[in-house]
Amino acid sequence: MAPKITHIYWFAYFNLDEPSVRYRALYALQHLQQQAGLSFDLVYPSYRRQAFLHFCCIYLEVLLGRKKGSVVVFQKIYSRGVYARMLQLLLLLRPQNTLYDIDDAEYVRRRPQTMRFFMKYCSACSVGSGALFDYVFALNKRTFLLSSPVIHHGFQRHTSASNRQRELVVGWIGYYDAHRESLMESFFPALRQLDFKVKLVLLGVRRPWEWEEIVQSIGNPTWISLEAPFNIDWYNEQAVYETMAGWDVGVSPLLDDAFNRAKSAFKLKQCLSVGLPVLASATGENAVFLQHGFNGFFCETADDYATQLRVIRQADDATYQAWSTAALAGAPRFGMDVYTQTLLAQMRAMVQR
Repeated sequence: MAPKITHIYWFAYFNLDEPSVRYRALYALQHLQQQAGLSFDLVYPSYRRQAFLHFCCIYLEVLLGRKKGSVVVFQKIYSRGVYARMLQLLLLLRPQNTLYDIDDAEYVRRRPQTMRFFMKYCSACSVGSGALFDYVFALNKRTFLLSSPVIHHGFQRHTSASNRQRELVVGWIGYYDAHRESLMESFFPALRQLDFKVKLVLLGVRRPWEWEEIVQSIGNPTWISLEAPFNIDWYNEQAVYETMAGWDVGVSPLLDDAFNRAKSAFKLKQCLSVGLPVLASATGENAVFLQHGFNGFFCETADDYATQLRVIRQADDATYQAWSTAALAGAPRFGMDVYTQTLLAQMRAMVQR
């Protein structure tokens, strides 16, 4: 009989402002609580008094008398600060039934010693992409793939050919500052090649200088209108997906480098989950979830993006609906049910050893 998991202690690397903490931790833990009756403690670093006291209480509980049937998760801890050092000590003293979770190749742009410590000494590791699996598996043979999930939100896109031909609505979501090179090199130049009305919606532009850079990069073609709301309530996930459901096509350009090859295709998944065909580079996990001509199109150059934007605009309703239906049909592969079932099964296997 598989061991019963009753409680999860989850130490995140940042607060809930980070999407990976919300989706891979908070929403998943809430889902497990509702579906499997598990309890949890979610902890993240903070100088605020209440959060600090919460960390201390949970830390001491794990150290001195952790709950029976519990698992400890360290999510993407990479710093060399006090929080990370204390968690390293906790792992050394209480290494049983511990999991290290990571969904970005932080070892590419940061000192890797802290990450490699957790990868090596935790009981098991969960990773968000195939490239991460290859890296982590070399340090811990009990590594498994746990693709980042999208919540069930209930929004679905259906657009008419007449609307698309009047003005094609193209959307992108993410932290602009982290993806500016990918957008500027392969996507923004495509817009200048078009000869029809396009509305570009960018969710994730946060600073005035970012907006100014976008305007300068795209130029001032009369057929392009730009929308980039600054004050998005990212905690209101339903409103975000409702906005995305108003797009005609999503884009997810990624330059082919070591960091992007390890990403979990989260932006692509968000677009597919509302039934949007997506134009994306075939970098990393994008190639796992996108099927060319079925739920979107692979694009590597500005010419590719311009060509496929024309294809989306000119498609009749039946063709567009086929792409949209295919996008929605693939969403269960990265839904919260699959994510939590995989996580729980791997935790049970880890506890059984």
